[in-house]
Amino acid sequence: MPSIASDAVATLVGPDWKRDRPRYRALAEHLRRAITSGELPVGARLPAERELSSALGISRSTVIGAYGLLRESGRLVGRTGSGSYVAAPRPPGRPAQLRDLVGGRSPEGNGGHAAGSAINLSVSHPAPLEAELKSAIATAAEAVGPLSGSVEYAPQGLPELRAVLADAFTRRGLPTTARQILVTNGAQQAIALVAQLYLGPGDAAVLESPSYLGAIDTLRTRGARLVALPGNTAELDPAEAEALIRRVNPGLAFLMPGCHTVTGAVTSAETRRRMAELSEELRLPVIDDDTFVGLTFDGDAVPPMAAYAEDAPIFTIGSTSKLFWNGLRVGWLRAPEAVVNRLARLKSGVDLCTSLVPQLVTLHLLERAEEIGAMRRAEIRDRLDLAGRLLAGALPDWSWRPPRGGRSLWIQLPGGSAAEFVQVAQRHGVWAVPGGTLTSDGAHRDRLRVLFVQPPEMLSEGVQRLAMAWAAHRPGDARRPGAKGRRAARA
Repeated sequence: MPSIASDAVATLVGPDWKRDRPRYRALAEHLRRAITSGELPVGARLPAERELSSALGISRSTVIGAYGLLRESGRLVGRTGSGSYVAAPRPPGRPAQLRDLVGGRSPEGNGGHAAGSAINLSVSHPAPLEAELKSAIATAAEAVGPLSGSVEYAPQGLPELRAVLADAFTRRGLPTTARQILVTNGAQQAIALVAQLYLGPGDAAVLESPSYLGAIDTLRTRGARLVALPGNTAELDPAEAEALIRRVNPGLAFLMPGCHTVTGAVTSAETRRRMAELSEELRLPVIDDDTFVGLTFDGDAVPPMAAYAEDAPIFTIGSTSKLFWNGLRVGWLRAPEAVVNRLARLKSGVDLCTSLVPQLVTLHLLERAEEIGAMRRAEIRDRLDLAGRLLAGALPDWSWRPPRGGRSLWIQLPGGSAAEFVQVAQRHGVWAVPGGTLTSDGAHRDRLRVLFVQPPEMLSEGVQRLAMAWAAHRPGDARRPGAKGRRAARA
């Protein structure tokens, strides 16, 4: 079992948790977030209370209190003289045992299908593309021979892949050459490289609320000061966003206008245009997270932000994760050529280049992107319809705005704290994500993110467990007048 150093844990939780009170609950929430994301893996040994308190600059009693809450919720188990270990979530009614770390598996590992196992609605389980992946891998294998004789790296990516990606952007209304494409190890590396180029400790970075957790963590790792942009969960308010940007003078903005990974919202063309023009005017670097392109229900891949201001410092990023397979780990970004060259030099200092074999596989999968996209959209529509029926029947007082794409529901609870409810839900064997986890400022405490692209039986059982957990939780203000009978909207 791996042991996690105290300074590594301190880096994971970051500095922002100290703003919330009581501190032991805030620390427990940040540790639980790291466990949920897999940054603190099942079986890992956490630092001793005294070591972690020294690394964080806090009292030992605060760490003891945080560890105690995690043990109560089943996320830690302990052994005298051995320490505290991250535990897999347990089924309702069964205490956590140290054997869970040895013989048990996390929800990500078992898919949530086994009887009595936890069901994870914090991650998606789309239909596997086994045949398509095998075919692409076989085709790529035939191309490896000619490449294997080369001794040169391709720091910007496989030329053939960059050309295909450039053509795809051009067809969407954003003229692009291969020299404007950088291939990365997933979209996450693309975000990290841009953040490394433009952000230093203490610099402001603006982003929507909620936002992508990976981006929040990456920007915090750079020591950035995160500022939430104004607007509701369906649309930015461009005028208010401009006023805030001019006031805080950020070094970087992170947006998801094409299809929001949390809410499934699609930003209007006018808002995309205004934000692109603002980027061009202020020379504000903007990351346009385009990873859900083609996965909106109407199938339209809206023009990237950069199409409205081609000279703006806008970085359009994409990846294979959502359309094909998250294990492929091939991403890319499109930006002005001069900046792509700078980013390529930064990337070369990290890993020299992205492995060419996965790039070959991606190249051949992209030949079937339209066909696979249609299949994915049908899958999303089917699962959303099922999730809507299940939630309306089991939890009629929960509400949400119908998404226009993506894989998740951004649910508003009728009362109480989503973070507290998630603890109860985990004791009933089901995982979901509290809204505050997906924000830079802890907002949306009454929101819950539920991923609905799951096998039908898993989704059905997960909703049943959520309903049992809600019945056990039932915060007092959830019974306020008018709460009962509010039916969840369905797409």
